[in-house]
Amino acid sequence: MRSSCTALAARTNPCENRMKMRNHVLSILLIALFAGATWLFMRLWPESLVIRNHPDLVYRHYEHELQAYVQQLMDGTVTQVDQRGYPLPEFLANNGAKWVLQFDQCYVIVFEGILDNPTPELWFCPHGDAMNSLRVVKGPSGKIERLQELSSHWASCYRN
Repeated sequence: MRSSCTALAARTNPCENRMKMRNHVLSILLIALFAGATWLFMRLWPESLVIRNHPDLVYRHYEHELQAYVQQLMDGTVTQVDQRGYPLPEFLANNGAKWVLQFDQCYVIVFEGILDNPTPELWFCPHGDAMNSLRVVKGPSGKIERLQELSSHWASCYRN
């Protein structure tokens, strides 16, 4: 007597069908497990790694701290160190800022660039119209890419 696994049917083999069904179920379970792990990983990912070197995200996350820092710059509480620019507060240094410079009447926070990629910058212009100031003032480097207005006094850009 032959078992059902070795029986040869005209078109289908019951053992092959069971194996295919099991493989499909396992594939679906693996995909669901991977999707769940990815979702959990993204929920637990440190926010500081997500906003690092992204001036627009740094501005949105630290807007009040940036306003206080710029006020200190304008009041003269924070003074320039030689020709190297202004000292960085910890929240900026932890998010990839390298230095703070002054161009014309604007303050520029320059972030770490990655090899040949454009260098991210966050601009503050006390007189307003940061977008126009970015276009007029040459800044620390050349060509402007991905210019974004964050408020009337703040803008971010990437320069080559």
